[in-house]
Amino acid sequence: MMLVAVALILPNMAAAQKKQKAEEVQRVWAFGFAENLNDTLVYISPVQELVGAELEKGTDFLLFREDYAQQMKQKMEMTYPGGYVCSVIYAKTKERAEKKYLKVRREQRRRYQTLLIELTREEFQFKER
Repeated sequence: MMLVAVALILPNMAAAQKKQKAEEVQRVWAFGFAENLNDTLVYISPVQELVGAELEKGTDFLLFREDYAQQMKQKMEMTYPGGYVCSVIYAKTKERAEKKYLKVRREQRRRYQTLLIELTREEFQFKER
């Protein structure tokens, strides 16, 4: 009788643990990149955690990434008028996001006649989705 009870309880416990793990909040770290196509200025925001961000299962693709890029575009247009192309670069860990940040920063500084401006957290912060 005890064996039957244990046999029924163990699969339920394993399923509950899987469900709890799936429901854990996914942390996503990102930074924004804005380039004015009519100027030599390039802007980059600091690496920050995207609160409420979701990754697509299986591909780890950032859902609603265009909304985050739009947030940066609106901020850039309000502060520095011009035609900006904005993108969001993200990673699942802060360390990987910082590594990508340094790579983009290094590449932009190497570009001929481009001025890289690093925004502060006070100047730009992604809003919760």
